[in-house]
Amino acid sequence: MNFGLVTSFIIAGILLLSILSLNMNLSYNSAELTMNQIVQQRINGIKEIIEHDIPKIAYNDTATVEDPITKATTDEIEFKSNIDNKDGDLETVRWKFDTNTPVDSPNPNDYVLRRSVDGTQTEIKLGVTDFELTYKDKNMNVIPLTNVQVLRNKIRHIELSVTVECPGKIGGADNISSKYVSTTWTHTFSPINLKF
Repeated sequence: MNFGLVTSFIIAGILLLSILSLNMNLSYNSAELTMNQIVQQRINGIKEIIEHDIPKIAYNDTATVEDPITKATTDEIEFKSNIDNKDGDLETVRWKFDTNTPVDSPNPNDYVLRRSVDGTQTEIKLGVTDFELTYKDKNMNVIPLTNVQVLRNKIRHIELSVTVECPGKIGGADNISSKYVSTTWTHTFSPINLKF
């Protein structure tokens, strides 16, 4: 057999494997970039609604709001506010991360984030996998979570963290090397009306 011909086949095989590997890497990077953009758009939508609601805790232009935060847990907050600013009436706004209701998605970590205003509920099904609230007093000390209204009235800062994951895994063909693309947004709110 011709030594030059065998060498050519070996070099061609190595070159073909290199091209296939490069193609797979480009495909993976493209999928990851696309999923990152989708996840970022989803978290921006959630962020926009949260940034509208939370700073308005205890807002009312006609009177002071007594006991503005009526429920405060790690996965739920309920508060009073004239959120729509249409009239002088207070609405009850509630945000709750419901881990008992999974979303119909390939990602088993997706759950429903619920926002309700006076009982009118909106289900946010955008790949939310974590929603955590931490409450702090005027000195930024963490307030223990209890059902005592006196402690809820000491809340001056609310640290909120939301994690969103893409619906499907990217990466390897097996479950070990594949992953869900995710992003987390964390923000500490200091609603001005809680300072009075």
